[in-house]
Amino acid sequence: MQPGTGAPCSPQSSDPSCAAAAPSGRVVVNRILRRDNFGRWILVDNFLPVSKQHASHPNRGEATVQEETMEPQPAAAATPPAQRECIQELDLKDLCEATPEERREEKAATLQRLRQRGVRRLTNVWCERDPDWVLAVLRGAAPTLEEISVWNPDDAHLGVVHAMPELRRMWLESSEAPNAPPAVLPALQRGGLKWLRVGALAGPSLVSLLQTHSATLEVLWLQGNREDLPDLLRQSGLRGARIILWDFIHYPLRWHSMYRCREWLSPLQRTLPEAVVECQTCGKVPWERF
Repeated sequence: MQPGTGAPCSPQSSDPSCAAAAPSGRVVVNRILRRDNFGRWILVDNFLPVSKQHASHPNRGEATVQEETMEPQPAAAATPPAQRECIQELDLKDLCEATPEERREEKAATLQRLRQRGVRRLTNVWCERDPDWVLAVLRGAAPTLEEISVWNPDDAHLGVVHAMPELRRMWLESSEAPNAPPAVLPALQRGGLKWLRVGALAGPSLVSLLQTHSATLEVLWLQGNREDLPDLLRQSGLRGARIILWDFIHYPLRWHSMYRCREWLSPLQRTLPEAVVECQTCGKVPWERF
């Protein structure tokens, strides 16, 4: 009953008092009663006899009675299964060493688990032995992956890694075929890498990678033994990153010379005045474990 109106609460009523008066699934309605010619109480709406004890005013010609009806309830939504926790780390070294014909069931199971749960960190991803399986792994890991160490990716592998939306740390080693054209990675709307270690990646590929992540990159470990280093850094767009040159051997000496190092670093620092360029050997920079 709606307070102050005497009107019954309907199942569709938006009045909050109606919601309080009737529990979910139970509807209270008022029915009009009238005496017939034999003195029996009947419902006015359907003329069915009603026993006296249900009449609220037995001495009057009409009365009301309250009835409770059960409203059918929709089936409860199935409780979704508990969200599986993302895999924190997978070391793929052993599986990556297997050829496509080897350890196929284990590879399939690993790929399925990775697709179902996602993974935060992949290490020792070697691409050359079973490139198709590795490509499937990279695609399956792409939505959640934050860290990866990857060796010898081809253009397809590199393209998938380059576009991973959550990637923040990467160690990338490449041994591209001498006559193969280097991959030029597509420009992305935004990059997210904060830490990067690169070895032996072709200049055009490296430039496009650095340009994509130049706004977010904080630490760059770069193999220093390459003649195109000044031009590469000039095109990279890097600003405030810390650039650490490692594996820095001065040819034709074939060892590290502190004097030659200063000669080499000075123009690099002038090329990127907002960055910090340093030699791992001369600066005794501890090697960061990935």
